[in-house]
Amino acid sequence: MRSLRDLGIGPAAIRSVLHRESTVAETAGQWADALDAQIRTLQLQRAVLRAVAARGSATEELPNMTELARLSARERRRIITDFVEDALDGARAPAYRSGLLAAVPDLPDDPTPEQIGAWTELAALVREPELRAALRRLAEYSARTGPVAGEALAAGETDPAGREQDAVRVAELMRLRGEEAVTAGLAPDSPAAEPVIAELVAAWLPTQAGVQVTRDVGALVAAVRPEDLGLPTPCAGWSVRQLLDHMVWENLMATSIAEDDPRGDHAADHLGDDHRAAFEDSVRAALAAFTGSGMLHRTYGPYEAPGAMIVQQVVAELLAHGWDLARATGAPRGLAPEVAEETLAAARRIYGAAPRTEGSSFAPERPAPPGAGAVDRLAAHLGRDPA
Repeated sequence: MRSLRDLGIGPAAIRSVLHRESTVAETAGQWADALDAQIRTLQLQRAVLRAVAARGSATEELPNMTELARLSARERRRIITDFVEDALDGARAPAYRSGLLAAVPDLPDDPTPEQIGAWTELAALVREPELRAALRRLAEYSARTGPVAGEALAAGETDPAGREQDAVRVAELMRLRGEEAVTAGLAPDSPAAEPVIAELVAAWLPTQAGVQVTRDVGALVAAVRPEDLGLPTPCAGWSVRQLLDHMVWENLMATSIAEDDPRGDHAADHLGDDHRAAFEDSVRAALAAFTGSGMLHRTYGPYEAPGAMIVQQVVAELLAHGWDLARATGAPRGLAPEVAEETLAAARRIYGAAPRTEGSSFAPERPAPPGAGAVDRLAAHLGRDPA
């Protein structure tokens, strides 16, 4: 029994072993669990003290940091989840809510002073009414622009839950890449951070395209009448029908690349007798490939083109050709303004160094008029005249 006492086991537990009320193994396991909890608490207290010393914390910061040291992981998470649930109460934005909750951070068992400092700042931020109001506005916007499950099913979407899972995966990727960038000391606006930002934009674009870009461009395609198919478009030499055929081809080609079986039927008729159905089917296949094939993390072809770049290119082309279609048919051109700004940034990265000649795939960039929307500026960047 002396050995048990030397290991720090208390008299009551030792008496329980002597009276055969518990075994040595059971007692050792219980005390080991208790020591684990004590060690985690001591590690957290040590990290708080080092954070106080490193930050030169003022007296008024100490209560919050001390409170943080006393909280369990479950209690810390509850602070954030309660904040999110309260701010989003009543908002019909399940994917937005799930994405936020998936990105809730926690402290490791042995946190650094920097992690303690970051958590202290986060705990203070969620008490701010301005952040709560901003989160609410974003949730309401998400509810307006993204269909809820019932509406998605009514619109023919077979897997609305899959779209919510995509949002959660993107949120988790953002959390991981953000933590890696902070650990590496990358400033968000530094050139070294550009590959990280490009990856996150590439992951984010397909989830948004499913709700916004295909929503707006699909509505344009659905509004095209048979008598409109012969109309000229801003794409030199192309009619509306040829433009639609090209849009469907690009979606099908991206899908085949993701499936490691690139198509070679560029000159074929991809539209058939129902341009609406052909476009919808091609979009559905492309989005499934983007989000379900691991495409964002692979390379393709002899030049090892990043799959993320292919996704960005398809979304940029879809918006640009949607602009062409709107211009040809006289429809409004303000397509997917929420995603167009990021798409324009992606297009500048992809096409910025491409050769520019009249009549080629990339005409010289045109000036956009003051106050032009993101889609008009995207069209101008790709050689269209937005005036």
